[in-house]
Amino acid sequence: MACSFIGRSIATGVRHIVNESVNTPVCAVDGEMHSDIRMLILALTGACNFRCTYCYASAQTPVKIPRAALRWALDLAGASGNPFVVQFTGGEPLLAFERLVYAVNYIREKKYPATLQIQTNASLVTPTIAKYLAAEKIGVGVSLDGGVEANDAARQYPDRSGTATDIMRGLQILAQEGVAVGMTCVVGAHNIDSLQSVVDMAYYAGNVRKLGFDLLRPQGRAHSQSVVSEEEMATALRAVMQRADELERLTGQHLIFVHGQRVAQLESGRTEVFAHCYAMTHHALFVNPLGECYACASLSAYPQFRIGSYQEGLRQRAGQAASEEIRKAMERCYRCEFLDTCGGGCYARWAGGSTAHEAECRLKQMFIYRYEKQKGGLR
Repeated sequence: MACSFIGRSIATGVRHIVNESVNTPVCAVDGEMHSDIRMLILALTGACNFRCTYCYASAQTPVKIPRAALRWALDLAGASGNPFVVQFTGGEPLLAFERLVYAVNYIREKKYPATLQIQTNASLVTPTIAKYLAAEKIGVGVSLDGGVEANDAARQYPDRSGTATDIMRGLQILAQEGVAVGMTCVVGAHNIDSLQSVVDMAYYAGNVRKLGFDLLRPQGRAHSQSVVSEEEMATALRAVMQRADELERLTGQHLIFVHGQRVAQLESGRTEVFAHCYAMTHHALFVNPLGECYACASLSAYPQFRIGSYQEGLRQRAGQAASEEIRKAMERCYRCEFLDTCGGGCYARWAGGSTAHEAECRLKQMFIYRYEKQKGGLR
């Protein structure tokens, strides 16, 4: 998830372009209007029915995003006529399901070439919601941190009760409607010793096609003691890979690791170094529930990455400054021998003096080794 905005100039000398039906500025960017957004992340609400111990977004205001902000952001992304991705997030986006429906209807009405995704905890999925997601071809990402014990150590309800059972129930409902999902596992001290259990849960669900790992960083409710070391990451990942290989042999079903898939794409030239960092490349926008815009969803806690709002428009110089800060910080990646098959790190894991990037580097190196080993015909 990332965000920025600068790309192809479509107007010059324009301070405010007003959409008459909305009466809010489409874009104000310190002199020029730009729109080449390829990833639009919309936080439909800051509210959540979970209270995860490490939540990055815990400071978000628990309100629903204004409909005017949705229209403004979608018009901005659709202005270039190029295909783009819309990811609905939160909080928990299904607490604002009517906002999702509103946004989807607006996209269809405007005939925008958008690919739709939602990142959800799945606990609020009903058959009606699952049918809707399937009918609208909305890609679904679900967060789960491992087996029941590992997940429930951190992904909890406000009363500290566990959430794994409800997450799995949601996955089952999605499976009944033929909805395949990608699973994200946050990696921290709470689950590092049993990380392989997330592979068991993915296979048990039956409809998980991809598995990605999000290394915990000290932001929001998370603290530095929860960050894992590179040695812990290496040990855990060896167990993860071994378990995945075992279950593939037993079931005949292949589970795609997102990091491994990226290595293959980089090696084949289907993607480029730092293509994942939209904040660096100026091709994304994150809009929070108040309609404020940031250069990256993962950096929305940092004021220096705020680049405007749906009411004031976007500020080009703020976006450029954010991009430059990220680019400068990530220069160290260009000195690494693994860059061509790693693709570069995530600035959010370097921000604020975090050491989370050390485990990230080890994780990516291990998937590079795995890819090279499999490509050579070894197993």
